[in-house]
Amino acid sequence: MNWNNEARLRKLKKELETIREIFAEEKLPIEVYKEYEKLLLSQHNSDRRYAAHTQEFLLSKFEDESEDESESALYKKFEAQLITTIEQSIHKSRYWWVEEIDDYELAYKIKQLSTDDIELITLYVFDGYNESEIADRQGCKKQNIQQKIQRIKNFLK
Repeated sequence: MNWNNEARLRKLKKELETIREIFAEEKLPIEVYKEYEKLLLSQHNSDRRYAAHTQEFLLSKFEDESEDESESALYKKFEAQLITTIEQSIHKSRYWWVEEIDDYELAYKIKQLSTDDIELITLYVFDGYNESEIADRQGCKKQNIQQKIQRIKNFLK
């Protein structure tokens, strides 16, 4: 995707000038205009970053029109991994429970935890392991697991 930053900025400035004139004619507060200007600049920067880090996926570069996809050696080798159903994808996720939390704040905090902490919660709460069993599995002391659980509890409060 081509991105001409100078041309886009000129276009944005013209748009902002027009909007400023409308605000002046309508005698609207300048603070509202400033917020709108920030919003447009933020959107411009977001679009610029997107354009800089995205490239078009051209299928024609990769497709061999003479070969049916199902006849591909790679397709045959990995067919089981490529085909999934909704039921499989839901049940395959080890941390499905994170997405099921209705409390927005709690879900947000849990998503901030490390993968190791989420795994610890999963083992403790959902898989039913006790602290000793988890410690044995992870090759550490029971006290370490107790401290981690307490730290997680304090973080989630």
